[in-house]
Amino acid sequence: FKSAINEAAHYVVKFNMAGLYRIESTLFVKWLRDHLCNTQILEPFAGENSAHLSNAFKSAINKVDKYRIISEKTGNDLYERANRASNESTNPEQRKILLHEISQLSTKLSKQLNV
Repeated sequence: FKSAINEAAHYVVKFNMAGLYRIESTLFVKWLRDHLCNTQILEPFAGENSAHLSNAFKSAINKVDKYRIISEKTGNDLYERANRASNESTNPEQRKILLHEISQLSTKLSKQLNV
């Protein structure tokens, strides 16, 4: 039981989410910023409004990146509690509290990812 929670949290948070967020932050968001926030690229499509469009894209991309950071923190909090709950030195009362927190964080993370 204890190791199953730890393994599940590791797989979801440290493998799946970490990989996704690494790609998002180093490739995808960078690509979006380079292309959608570049007034020279936007000018043929938006003309004199390219600066306004660039600023609008920049604002949207910043919100997406902020959302990623918040979700990443929630995932890391969940993982940390799973590790503590799996630790042999954790007493049953502490484990019960940690399992409740894991449940709450799982629900929170699910809601964050399904917005």
